[in-house]
Order: sequence, then structure tokens, then C-alpha cells
Amino acid sequence: MNTHDLVDKIIKDAERQAHEIQEKTNAKVSSIEEETQQQLQKRRAELYEQVAQEEQQSIDRATAQQTRDANLALLQCKHALVDDVFAESEKKLGKLPKTARTTLLNKLWKKVTARMKVTGVCVAQCDKSFFAKKKLKTATASGLGGFIATNGNGVYLDYRFETLLAQVKEERREVIAKVLFT
Repeated sequence: MNTHDLVDKIIKDAERQAHEIQEKTNAKVSSIEEETQQQLQKRRAELYEQVAQEEQQSIDRATAQQTRDANLALLQCKHALVDDVFAESEKKLGKLPKTARTTLLNKLWKKVTARMKVTGVCVAQCDKSFFAKKKLKTATASGLGGFIATNGNGVYLDYRFETLLAQVKEERREVIAKVLFT
């Protein structure tokens, strides 16, 4: 073999090896590109899922906050309603007709005298006439009506209308809550 043929053979072998290397490199690059595309698609899907989850969590938080706000507003309205009912009751007690007022005072007087011997009363101005004929120490106080009775030994029983309403409100708190809040 002559030199020229030998050089041609070396060149052909080199070209063949270069071609094989190029094909292997191209195959490797294609494989890497394909793997990279798959990883990108997988990561993109993960990110879309993450964004969707975060969006749903954000919606859930906003909905929960709106629900809490609505419940708070409803609770405040219900409390205001209870307060309004008792305020209206106070107004009605303050404007009781004389016969109804006398009937109520008689019932309260019977309760207090059944519990103790009364020696004095602190009475609302509007109810002073009820106690005029009773032989008691009498003092005048402001208020819707009713009285505070004492036995002279430091025992006081409070039958003022405001106090009675407050007791009813406290005693009925659970019933009112069940009716309004369930």
C-alpha cells in the first residue's frame, strides 16, 4: 500500500469515526433534549398544580374570611336585637298605665313581704303614691319604677324594674341564645 492509499484510509477511518462520534453525539443530544423537555413538562405540570392549589387555598381563605365576617355581622345584629327588645321592654315598663303599674307593684310587694319584714323603701318617684299609705321610711330614687326594700338590719331586696329586667335577661340568656343562634 502506498502512502497515498494509507492517507486515504486514515482519512476515511477518521471520517467514519467522526461520523460515528457525530451520530452518537447527535443521539445523545436528542436524548438530553427529549429528557429536558420531559422534565420541563413535568415541572410545568407541577407548577400549574401548585398554582391551582394555591389559588384554591386563596379562594378557601377568602371564603372562610367572608363567612366569618358575615357570621360576626349576624351575631352583632342578633345582640343588637336582644338589646333592642330589652330597651323596648324598659320603655313599656316606664309607660305602664296606673292600674297595670299598681298590679305589678302589689305582686312585687307580696314577694318582698313574704321574705322579710320591711321597714323602709327607696322608691321611684312615679311609684311614690303606692307607698304613701304604708308606714315605712321612704326615700326617692330615679328609675323606671319599682323599689328597694330594707329590713333596717342591712338587708336590701332590689325590686326596681331595671334590676328585674337585668335578672330576666341574665336568666334567659341561654334560652335567648338557643332561639337566636341555632
